Amino acid sequence: MRRAAILVWAIATGCRPDASTAAPGPAATAQPAEIAAPLRFAWPAGIDARVTERVVKKGRHATMRYRIAVEEDDDALLVYYRDFAFAEIEGFDLGDPAVRAEIRGLEEQLGGAIPPYRVAHDGTWIGATGIETLGQRFESVFSAKDREMFGSLLANPKVRALVDAKMREVWQAWAQGWIGLELQPGARYEGTAAVDVAGVRVEQPFVVERLVADDGVRLRATQTMAGEQAIAAVGAVIDEFIAARGQATKPLPLAATDVRRVYVREATLDPKTLLPRRASTHVTIAVTHEGQTTEQIESHEWVFDWRAR
Repeated sequence: MRRAAILVWAIATGCRPDASTAAPGPAATAQPAEIAAPLRFAWPAGIDARVTERVVKKGRHATMRYRIAVEEDDDALLVYYRDFAFAEIEGFDLGDPAVRAEIRGLEEQLGGAIPPYRVAHDGTWIGATGIETLGQRFESVFSAKDREMFGSLLANPKVRALVDAKMREVWQAWAQGWIGLELQPGARYEGTAAVDVAGVRVEQPFVVERLVADDGVRLRATQTMAGEQAIAAVGAVIDEFIAARGQATKPLPLAATDVRRVYVREATLDPKTLLPRRASTHVTIAVTHEGQTTEQIESHEWVFDWRAR
C-alpha cells in the first residue's frame, strides 16, 4: 500500500469527530407539538429496513441494496447487514452474465464481511464486532498476501479503533449524531468540539441546522478540520499504519503544507423513534503539497424502507 493511498484512507477513516461533536443546541422554546424535543433514540428490536445506498467516490458512482436488521443483544441492540447486492457500478454492465457472475461472488463476500455493531438502548455507539478477522472474510477477493497484510494491520488496536470509528461515522449520520437536539425549523447551533485522532487533539468547529421537511425532522451538520492541527492528525494516523506494518521505527513527517476536511451529514428522521427515512454524508478533503492542491470527494446517500419482522 503506497504512502499516498495510506494518506487518503487515513484521512477518510481517522479524521472524524466523536460522539461529542454533535452537541445539542440550546433548548428552544415554542416547539411544534408534533416534534419530540429533545430528540430521543427509540429504535425497536425486531425491525429491519431495505436500504438503497448510492456512493460517489473518486468521481465514480455505484448503487447498492442491502438489509439492516436490529435485534436485542443482552443489554444492547445489535445492528447487522444482510442480502448485499449491487444495483449499479459505473463502468460495469451488470446485465452481462459473465460480469454478474463475477460480481455475485463479491456480493456474497460483502454480505457476510461487514461487521455487526452494538449500540446502547439510548443510541450510544458501543462498538463493531469481529474487526480483527475482517481481512479473512474476503478470501475470494484478496490474495493471501493481502489478507496477511490486513491481518497485520488489524492486529494493532489503534488501527482497529480507526476502523471502528469509520463504522461509527455511519451510525452518527443515521442516528447518534442527532440525539438530544432541540431546534426549531430554520434554527442553527454553532460550536466547537475536541476530537482525539491517533493521539492528536483537534478542535473542530461545527454547525447544526434544522431544515424544513414535510415528512419528518430534517437536520444537517457541517464540521471542518483544517490547518496545522489537521496536518498533525493526518500525519499521526499515517504513522500508526506504517508502524503497524513494521515499516518504520520513528514518525515520518507529512509532506503537506495544508490539509482541509469538510464533512457534511444530513438526515430526515421520524421524530418519535429517530428511525431515518433518508440520510447522507459528503466529505471533501483537500491536501496541498508543493503548491498543488489535490481534492478528494466522497458521498453516501441512504434511503430506508422500514418494516417490522
